[in-house]
Formats: sequence, C-alpha cells, structure tokens
Amino acid sequence: MLLVAMTKPDQIKGLVGIASAVDFVSRRFDNLPDAIKTEVESTGKWIIPTEHSEEPYVLDLKIIEEARQHILKENELYPIHCPVRLIHGMKDNDVPYQVSLDLVNQIDKLGRITFDENDKVYQETIDKIKNTEKLFKEFIDNQAKLAGIFRTLTSIIANVEKMLLGWKIVKFSEIDSGKWPKS
Repeated sequence: MLLVAMTKPDQIKGLVGIASAVDFVSRRFDNLPDAIKTEVESTGKWIIPTEHSEEPYVLDLKIIEEARQHILKENELYPIHCPVRLIHGMKDNDVPYQVSLDLVNQIDKLGRITFDENDKVYQETIDKIKNTEKLFKEFIDNQAKLAGIFRTLTSIIANVEKMLLGWKIVKFSEIDSGKWPKS
C-alpha cells in the first residue's frame, strides 16, 4: 500500500491500513533465532504457527527474499501526501501495534492524521466503533433468535402436515351441494 502510494501519488487519494504490517515478514524473519533461520534456508519453508487457524502459515523462502527487495528505509519520512488512517488492535499478537505507531512517525506530515485520547474526533470514533460492535452483536443475536423461531415454525408445520395426512380436503361448494357426508 505504501509503495503504491509513493510511486503513484496522483492516483492514490487515501490509504486505510488495518493491522498494517510494514516490512513485517523481513522484520520477523530477522528476529528469529539463528537455528530457525538456518532451517528455513535449508528447507525453503518457514512454518509459522498462528492462533487464528489450526494450520500454520507456510511461507516460501522466495517470499522472504522478495519482501527484502521492497523494504522501506527506517527513520526516513515516506513521501505520502494523501490522508492515511491506520487501524490496529492493541492486543494483536501477530503484528504488534508498535508497527503502526512506527509507521505513523514515518509518514510525511502532509499525509499524517493522528488523534490523541483527548481529541473529540478520536472519542467520537471510538464511540462509533463500540456502537458498531454492539449493533453487530445484537444483529448476530437476533439472527440466532430468528433461526430458532424458524426451526420451531418448521416443526409446527411438519406436525400439522402429519395430522392432515388422510384428511379429505373439501371445498365449501361440496358441503353446500350435499356431496359432503353428514355425520
């Protein structure tokens, strides 16, 4: 996202990064113990466990090498002049939120938009996020309730159908004409 914004500034009108992992593959690989690096280099595969799946991520060594060719320089301002929004969970275990904080400090001030906790817009944004989360949870709960109601109605309809089996459906005209047997 950053490389495109820097190479095509006239075409990029804004950026939104969610858990932005700038140079993450390279950074994480560089911080591995030497024994694991050696294993990755000899097997050509980097197996990364994750809490998000039973299956680990498997990265080919070629991906690591490709990532190294696009590393952004540290401690240098990136010439990004469009609005940038970075959203990052502070409890992210895969990509530490510090990565996004570092990125904020490297975006040219023309593109940098930051909020502190006392900022009204920041507070309104946090309130909207919390409200959206609440509405989403309510939506999911309502869907579960509707599914329960649907199952109940389906069961009632099935039972009514069983009760009606063998019953003769009679038109009102048959009753009026005397075709319907009287009991």
